[in-house]
Amino acid sequence: EPDYLALETMPDMQEVEVLLELISEFNSGIPFWVSYSCNSELKTNAGQEFSEATELVNSHKDAFAVGVNCTAPNLINDLLKVGNSKLPYIVYPNAGREWDANRKEWSGPTSGSFSPDLIAEWIDSGAQIIGGCCGVSPKDIESINIP
Repeated sequence: EPDYLALETMPDMQEVEVLLELISEFNSGIPFWVSYSCNSELKTNAGQEFSEATELVNSHKDAFAVGVNCTAPNLINDLLKVGNSKLPYIVYPNAGREWDANRKEWSGPTSGSFSPDLIAEWIDSGAQIIGGCCGVSPKDIESINIP
């Protein structure tokens, strides 16, 4: 039996609703987190308000965190500020590059994923679990310095 379940890179609240129903139906008691992928400062990739997306997870008895992943680092803090979570935040941004679906590759510069200033902002906004996603290297993770 797993220690945790990660429902990650969720673009759409409707998908999360289905997964929450299944988790409830199986009543496994396995702790889980939900992290959304977002492409603008306040919305999921499906265009839903991040505040509503985080609120959706609050009431599930086995949820222990909610947050955002596979999203540019410079968007994280604004998302956390508008989030409506009673749970701790988990954040693991990508390197800040854009995915080109036609070419099936990442393009553009990285955005300084783990600057001390950004990490301090995330923590001040409630992030308790911090990591990295697409394009983030072990060196980037190593540079994380939690004050």
